[in-house]
Amino acid sequence: MLHRYCSQFLAYCQLADFSARSIQALTIRLIDFTADYNAPSIHVTKSRVWTPGQFYHFLTLQRIIPENIATGIPYPKIEKTVPQFLTQEESSIGGQV
Repeated sequence: MLHRYCSQFLAYCQLADFSARSIQALTIRLIDFTADYNAPSIHVTKSRVWTPGQFYHFLTLQRIIPENIATGIPYPKIEKTVPQFLTQEESSIGGQV
C-alpha cells in the first residue's frame, strides 16, 4: 500500500510542476530515507525533513490522512558561508609567479 501512495505522490509532484531534480531527490529520499547513518551533510538532513513534509502534504490533499503530521518538524539551518577575499598584497604575489 505504501508503494502505491509513493507512486501516486511522485505522479502528483510531476503534475504540480516540481522540477525533475526535485522529483529525483524525492524518489531517492523516499526509497532510501534512512540509509545514511554516518552524519549526513546539512543538505541531506534538510532534504530528509522536506521529503516527508511533502509526502504527508500529498496524503492530506488526497484525504488519506486528516492532517500533515510532518509540519512541526523544524528545518535545520544552513549557515551562509562568508567569501574569503585576497588582500591586495596576496593578489599581487599570486600574479608574480
